[in-house]
Amino acid sequence: MLINIPIFAIIMKANATHDAATGKTGQSLPVRFFLLYRDGLRNMTWGRQLWALVAIKLFVIFVILRLLFFTPYYGGKSDVQKSQAVATELIRQGSPAH
Repeated sequence: MLINIPIFAIIMKANATHDAATGKTGQSLPVRFFLLYRDGLRNMTWGRQLWALVAIKLFVIFVILRLLFFTPYYGGKSDVQKSQAVATELIRQGSPAH
């Protein structure tokens, strides 16, 4: 027989301290989320390696690809030159080709 209880609810219940007198938990929601991930990463055998892989991947996406493919088109131009370039592009793209 399969019990239909979300595993997240069970984990959150186990991590929260409950005060029977007030009926409130002793930890806020962000603290419980932090504890959930901290305990989960502690128990993972490949946790550090996977997070290192994620960090390397994000570095490549946001730094290396930015430098190689997304060079600043308006870099080194004054505000007037930038506005003229934008206006020219809008006019060029908006006019039908003859």
